[in-house]
Parts: sequence; structure tokens; C-alpha cells
Amino acid sequence: MEVYDRVAKVVAPKKESLAIAEQELSVQMEKLNTKRAELKAVLDKLQSLNDEFDAMTAKKEQLEENIDICSKKLDRAEKLIDGLGGEKDRWSEAARELGQLYDNVTGDVLLSSGIVAYLGAFTVDFRLECVREWHRLCLNKGILCSDPFSLSKTLGQPVTIRNWQIAGLPVDSFSIDNGIILSNSRRWPLLIDPQGQANKWIKNLERPNKLAVIKLSDANYARTLENSIQFGTPVLLENVGEELDPLLEPLLLRQVFKQGGVEYIRLGENVIEYSQDFRFYITTRFRNPHYLPEVSVKVCLVNFMITPTGLEDQLLGILAAREKPELEEKKNELIIESAANKKQLKEIEDKILEVLSAEGNILEDETAIKILSSSKTLSEEIQAKQEVASATEKEIDETRNGYKPVAFHSSILFFCISDLANIEPMYQYSLTWFINLYTQSIANSVKSTDLQERIANLNDHFTLSIYNNVCRSLFEKDKLLFSILLCIGLLKGRGEVEDESWRFLLTGGVALENPHPNPFPSWLSDKSWGEIVRASNLPELKGLMNDFSPEWKTLYDSPTPHETKFPNPWEMKVKGLHRMIVLRCIRPDKIVPAVQNFITDKMGQQYIEPPTFDLAGSFSDSHCCAPLIFVLSPGADPMAGLLKFAEDKGFGGSRCQTISLGQGQFQSYIDYIRSLPIIPHPEVFGLHENADITKDNQETFQLFDSILLTLPRMTGGAGKSPQQVIDELARDILTKLPPDFNMEKVMHLFPVVYEESMNTVLRQELIRFNRLTSVVRSTLQNIKKALKGLVVMSSELENVFDNMITGKVPAVWAAKSYPSLKPLGGYINDLLARLKFFQDWIENKAPPVFWISGFYFTQSFLTGVSQNFARKYTIPIDKLGFQFEVLEEEDTMSQKPDDGAYVKGLFMEGARWDREAKVIGESKPKSLYDNLPIIWLKPGETLKFKLAPTYAAPVYKTSARRGTLSTTGHSTNYVLTMQLPSDKPESHWINRGVAILCQLDD
Repeated sequence: MEVYDRVAKVVAPKKESLAIAEQELSVQMEKLNTKRAELKAVLDKLQSLNDEFDAMTAKKEQLEENIDICSKKLDRAEKLIDGLGGEKDRWSEAARELGQLYDNVTGDVLLSSGIVAYLGAFTVDFRLECVREWHRLCLNKGILCSDPFSLSKTLGQPVTIRNWQIAGLPVDSFSIDNGIILSNSRRWPLLIDPQGQANKWIKNLERPNKLAVIKLSDANYARTLENSIQFGTPVLLENVGEELDPLLEPLLLRQVFKQGGVEYIRLGENVIEYSQDFRFYITTRFRNPHYLPEVSVKVCLVNFMITPTGLEDQLLGILAAREKPELEEKKNELIIESAANKKQLKEIEDKILEVLSAEGNILEDETAIKILSSSKTLSEEIQAKQEVASATEKEIDETRNGYKPVAFHSSILFFCISDLANIEPMYQYSLTWFINLYTQSIANSVKSTDLQERIANLNDHFTLSIYNNVCRSLFEKDKLLFSILLCIGLLKGRGEVEDESWRFLLTGGVALENPHPNPFPSWLSDKSWGEIVRASNLPELKGLMNDFSPEWKTLYDSPTPHETKFPNPWEMKVKGLHRMIVLRCIRPDKIVPAVQNFITDKMGQQYIEPPTFDLAGSFSDSHCCAPLIFVLSPGADPMAGLLKFAEDKGFGGSRCQTISLGQGQFQSYIDYIRSLPIIPHPEVFGLHENADITKDNQETFQLFDSILLTLPRMTGGAGKSPQQVIDELARDILTKLPPDFNMEKVMHLFPVVYEESMNTVLRQELIRFNRLTSVVRSTLQNIKKALKGLVVMSSELENVFDNMITGKVPAVWAAKSYPSLKPLGGYINDLLARLKFFQDWIENKAPPVFWISGFYFTQSFLTGVSQNFARKYTIPIDKLGFQFEVLEEEDTMSQKPDDGAYVKGLFMEGARWDREAKVIGESKPKSLYDNLPIIWLKPGETLKFKLAPTYAAPVYKTSARRGTLSTTGHSTNYVLTMQLPSDKPESHWINRGVAILCQLDD
């Protein structure tokens, strides 16, 4: 216990101290915890503040970064706005235009597809007409398309077109369209290229691509073609004909097949690898090739015949290069520089659009901004250079265009020469020849510092040079024709001649009937009066018909009507071409001298006096690649002059190889020939003065027919289009054409009987006329349908159209028709008169007087008359012949003769029937034909005919007096020979060329 006590005493204070200490500890711990809590709160607050500080610092850094980014974006945006700001107006306008194009894209692409697919082979006029019609149809169907429509704007790229022109493509829109057709067609192009323009362009365009030029006549052309197909290089096959080598068919049809992932094509027996880079071009020099449909569907036919605009620009460039070489050289440099600038601008614009259309924010792309900035700077530099170049080019063009009248004048001459090929295939002149002559004229013409005088000198010298050079190769009959073509071509170019008046001079107009009676039938023919009536529709001759007085007879009677004054006021009102139109109506036989006067007045005397052959001049125009070729008429011999010329040039003796061609000409003969009048009087040859009229008429209409061959089908002006004229004419003819004859009715009314052969003659004639009218009716109906687009305009219908527009009888009618030389209007009226003659026969029985000219096959009528007589008197028909009695009655008889037949409708040419003396007499002045009275064909036995002084006058169906040999041994134009009383020797009338005609030519 003691221990406990002792320990307790020791421990108790300690316990108290412990308790106190624990109590204090508890208090202190409580304070500590409080302080700790306070510290934690402070620390938490500090952490919070630190966190907030860090957040604010991060935010500050983010804001600073954003500010930096925004500053950079703002700077870039300013650069972008500055760079593209100038494009806003242009792009806004472009966007507006693109919006319109988007609305019109369906119609534009439709028209473009049609042009590429179908119109490549056609001329510029026909293309424009088709596109206008298609454009109208699209609008009528509610298909929007651009107005005006342009193929080059729809499918063309300005930079590409400029490159084409640098390579030699003519600058006119027709040639540009050709380039677009060529580049967009899926078929290989076959280019109609008579002047070699496309050939030259293709060679220049593809030269950097290792173009291979081949011909079908080349021995290794197939090997060259195979290599090009394999290596993907272009090929030009030039100068093909109207048939292509079958070897080319797989290539033209693109019969490519794949094998092992590689494309191949079979060419002949070889299978070769086919490169997609291969390009194929074909050209022909034919002016108007006729390709079969199976060829046309395999290629893309493109008409590359040169146009006036394209040739004019080419000639202007040649002239400017000769007259102002430094300006032309500068212009060519500017053209190339301008093309390069435009190409670079296009590339820059494409790059800008590519950058702007890229994904992401463009303001964050520093590289893009730099590209845009540098592109804009470069663009501005190029634009500035382009403006300077354009201004310089404009100044050059102003100087260059001062010579434009020469280029325009010369281009007219070229197309006048080109038209000669329609007259004679030998008359073909190359563009190279023309340009060489043009260049020589520039060098040889009289120089002058005055521009207008220089232009006049160039035009005069080149026109005369062309005339002399072309006349050298023309037949004599075509030299005046060439002069009038040149004259009218130049006058048309100056707007002094209208197509309507020119065509009227050549055709006399086209009409079926004339409702106005002839006021002077005693001296004015119905044909002349009809032409006067139609001429009165021309604006310059309005009122001629109403003002046609007896004073005009002075002109009609004059031996030189082309120099006689017209009655007032027409002498002052009518000049030039319209004076010739009036002369054509009244005195067509004097048109040739009138044409000569017209040419002399407009161009000069030298253009109606073709130069004699000049060997030295011809030699100077030739060179090693263009030799002289002499086309000789029988008896001509240039050998003496050629040998003398060779000796003068130092090539005489053995150095000149010769072939003899006959006797030569002497200068004395030439001088004597020059002293003779251009138009000799017929008395020189012992002919009647009317022979001169006949000859002059033939020359006039031969001249007009030749010129008509050169006229285009398309005509300008405000008058009716050719299509409207033909449609109205076809409708008029169809209205007048009666229905076919009812053969069943005819067979009932006119049965085959032994005693009356005329029934058989009638039936045969009606069958022939039914066949003819069926052809006429069907072709007219088809031509109307073709003009409306309901049927295809075949080559046959095209010929019908061409013949009708020139007032001629279509060949398809002539093939089924009786012989006739009448113009279209006269032919239709004659046909209607024949049909009426036979209709009257059907309704009123056989007439007492037969219109012999109305028969289709006149010999059947004559045979029928002979058969009736032979059967009546039982005489063998081969013993019969005809005697001929010319009666006093002119047109009608009361009854038929007992034997034979009365006939009318015959015309005597070269003489007349003297009604008083009852014999053949001399023609009256200016009366080319005499209407014969009724003639009685009296059959009888030839052995019993009494001999009397007669002239055996041959009877012909037409004035051509020739045909083809028939099975009878006679010409198809020959009818029979009439023995007519004569008081002069038969040789006299033979010299006069007296004959009887069934119909005249008008």
C-alpha cells in the first residue's frame, strides 16, 4: 500500500499535470485545428487565386494569340480585298452573264450539237439559214437559247482560237466555227479544202507534235500510219478523192478493243497498239466532192472553202507586209505577245479560282495569300502590257486598214475567178497562183506617196493583171463572159448592182402567164411584152409597162439599139444594168454589144479586147514548178515563136526539145485580123440580115446561161427568198395542171378499130402525157414538202429547185417529156395547151385541123394518117408518101378532108411563106419566124407524084435541129420533109438554112 501510496503520491501530481497538460493540449490542439483550418482556407484561397491567375494568364495568352491571328487575318484580308477588289465588277458581270448562259445552256448546247453533227459540210450561207431556222424552232418550243447564238461563244475558248489563228486559221467566224466543229466531233475530220487553207493550218498547228503527212498514193503510207497510231503522233492524209481506202475503215469507225488492259486496233492484217494521243486529219482538194452516204457517216465533213472575210484579211496582211513591213512585223509580234499574255492571264485566273475554291479558311493560308498577291501583281503587269499592246495594235490596224479597199477589191476578183470552174472544169485557179500574182502586182504597180492614188494604182494594175492572165487560158467564147463577171462582181462589191436586177437580166423573170394584153402586137412579140411586164416590178423600172409608148418602136427598128436613146423620161431614168434589162426585153439580139459598152463604161476598153498571147510575159509568170501548158485548137502552132524565144533565151538548137504542132502564125495575119470588125455583118457570108439576129440571140442566151452557172442559190435583198418563189411557182403549176386522162373512158369512146388509126394514136399520146404529168405533179409536190422539211431534199429535187429558180425545165421532166427548148413558163403553158388540145379531142371527137405541134410523138400521127389512107384504098403503106398543099386559111377549117389531114402550128425559120405568090419568100427584116397557114397533108403513092420546083424543107420538133439517132435512121428531133413550092433554086434556101419548126423557143 505504501508503495501504492508512495507511487500514488508521485503519480497523482503527475496525473494532475497530465490532465492539465492534456487539457491544455486539447485547447492548443483545438486552436491548432482552428489555425490549420484557417491555414487550409487560406491555402485553398491561394490555390484558387493561383488557379484563377493561371487561367487568366492562359486567357491573356490566348487573347494575345487571337489578337495576333486577327491582326494577321486582317492584314491578309486587306491584301485579299486589295488583290481581288478590282475583279469585283468584272466577276459580278461575269456571274450575271453566266446566269444567263446557264438559263440558255440547253438551247445553246442543242444548237451547237446540231451544227457539229450536221452542218460541217455546208457553206456559210446555208449554215446561217439552218441555224436561224433551228433558233426559231427552239424559241417556239420554249427552249431558251442565246440571241444572237454563236458557236464560238458556246464551245470555243478565246485562247485556243487565238492559237489556231496564229497557226494560220483564217480569222472569219466561218473558219473559227470549222475549227470548233473539228475539235468537238467524235469522228475524224475530212476537210473540203480546195484552196489548201486547212492543210496549211493543220501542218502549222501539229508541227510541234511530229505531224506525219501522207497520201494514198505513197508506197509506205500504211506503215507511216501504223507507227503514228502506236506512238500517238498526228497524221494528215491529204489530197484524197471521192473514195477512201477500205484499209482506213477500222480507224474511221474507231474499232478499238482491249486486250490485257491495253487498247489495240486491227489495220489490215496487222493488230497494233492504239494510243489515245493519236489524231487523224483528212483533206481533199475537190471543190464540190460527192461522197457516198457510207463514207459521210464515218467522217466529219467540214467545208473549209475560203470565205471573202478570211481571204480579205490574208490579202491585207500580204499588202501591209509589202507596203509597211515594219508595221506588219510589229503587228505579228503583238499578236503572238497578246496570245501569250491572254494564255498567262487565263492560267493566273484559273490559279486564283483554284485557291479561292480550296477547302478551309483562306485567311489562315499564308501561302495562298502570297499566291494571290503575286498572281494579282503579275496580272496587273500583264494587263498593263496588254493595254499598251492593244493600243499599239489599234494604231497599226488604223494604218493597215488604209489598204483595206485593195484587199476587198482583190478578194472579189478571186471569187469571180472561182466561179469560172462552174462553166468549164478546166478553169480552176489555185489560191497560191492568185497570191503570187497579187504579190507581183504590189511590186510592179506604180508607186505613190498619196494613199488613195496608191490604192487606185494597185486595184487597176491587179485587175488588169488578173484579166490578162486568166484570158490567156480561156476559150475565146468565154472571154467576154469573164469580163462581165469581173465587172458585175466589182459593182456588187460597191453596192451598185442588186441581185434581183442581175438575175432578171439573165433569166427574164419567171412567170406562167401575163394578164396584161400586148399593146403593140404588130411589132412587139408576146415574149418581149411579158418580160417588160415582169421588169416593171423592179424598183428602178417601175411604171415601164404603163408608160410603154409607140416611141419604143424606134429602138426596136434601130440597127444599133444598144446605142439608141430611150424615149423620155426613160433615157435619163435608166442607166447601166437596167438599160440592158430593157434592151433584153425589146432587142435581146444586141445584148452582147450592150454588154461590151457596159464593160467599157465601167472598167475600160481593154477589158473587151482580150490580149493576144504573149510568150515572154507568160514565161516570166512561170517557174520551175509552174510550167507553161499550151491548150491548142486544131491548126494552131506556136512552135516558130517558141523556138525563136528559146534561142533568144540561149536555149536554141539541141538544148530545146521540140514537138511539131503544125503551121505557125505570121504577124501580117495578126495585123489583118485586128483590122477586121469585132462583129462582122452577115452579108460578108452571103446571109440574110436576120441571120445576124439569130446569131446574136444565141450569143446572148449562151452568155446568160453561162453566167447563171456561176450564181449562188442564196440571194440577198429584201425580195422573196428563192424558197418562197419556188413554193409559189409549184403551187401555181399544180393548180393549173389538170388531172390525168381517164384511159378507161377513152378506150370506151375511142375503141381500136381497123378503119380509124387515129383512135390508137390518141390512146398512145394520152398514155405518154399521163406519164409526163405524173412526173411533173409528183416532183412539184415533193419539192413543196422538201421546202417545208417534210421530206429529204434529194439530189434530184435539188436539181429541180436549181432549174426552176433559173426558169429552166427540170431535167427529170425533160427525160419524160417531148423535146422542148422553151423556158419553164413557156414550157408549162405549152404543156397545158397540149393537154387542152387532147381534152377537146376526147370531148368533141377528132378536130378538123390537127395541131401537129401538140403531139408528143409526131411520127405516130403521120403514121396514123398514112394507115387510114392505106386501109381505105388497100395500098401497101411502104409505097405511100405525102404531098403538101399550103392553104389560105390560117387557123380553122369547117370540116375534115376526105383523105389525109389538115395541120397547123408550124413555123418557118430562115424564110417565109409568100401568101400572094404561093411560094417560099425572103424573110421580112427582124422577123425570124413565119407562122405557116394550115397545110394539107395529102397521102398518095410516091410513084404517081408530079415533079415541080420545090424546096425540101425539113421539119424539126425544136430549133436545135438535132437530136439522137433513132431506130428509124433519123434524128429524134426530125419529123419529116415537106416539099414546098419555090421560085428560087434549092441551094438558095439551103444557104439560108430554111427549115420548119413545130415549136419556138419562147
